[in-house]
Amino acid sequence: MPSLDSCFETLKTLLREESVLRHRGDDPVFYLVFPPERTLQVKRKIDAWAVQLKLAGYEVTVCSAARIMNDVLRAHPNRDLWLDVEAHDLDLSDAYDREQITHTLRDVLASDGAQQGAFEAHLQRTLATLKDRSSAQVLLLTDLEAIHPYFRIGALEQRLKGQFHVPTIVLYPGRRHGEFSLSFLGITTVDGNYRSTHVDCE
Repeated sequence: MPSLDSCFETLKTLLREESVLRHRGDDPVFYLVFPPERTLQVKRKIDAWAVQLKLAGYEVTVCSAARIMNDVLRAHPNRDLWLDVEAHDLDLSDAYDREQITHTLRDVLASDGAQQGAFEAHLQRTLATLKDRSSAQVLLLTDLEAIHPYFRIGALEQRLKGQFHVPTIVLYPGRRHGEFSLSFLGITTVDGNYRSTHVDCE
């Protein structure tokens, strides 16, 4: 199994060649695919990797999926009601109650600009902002495990095709299957719709 640092070195090499992707008409999206059990190791390296990118001449923007989702849920008008119901009426050991929570959050987050919409809108705004800057930019997308079980990043990437105006590095906990197929967290159905560049750390 290659080290995470050697995988990131490979990714940096590909990043320097990202103009080739643009010439082919592909978006400059790079996935660092690592086994889910190495997630904490990856988190400990994010700051160091961001520094490495800065030393390589890039301005780095870190975008946390967990932070975006937390902001959406904290700002929702029903948040106090959810917390009250959870504190008094739910048995979290009950599979039905857990499924109800997941279903409620999925419905809320997927409607009228929430979750998928909010995440997508945030990413669009960030990419648009970075596009207009004169220096070399890199967007680093972290904490991707937070989006499960609400949506898949591959679907989001497809919807935003053509809008990745700056190189985007996705730290992806999962398994690689062939050139384009990935399984998120190693538990979802293998999805072959990814057309980004993948660096496999397994």
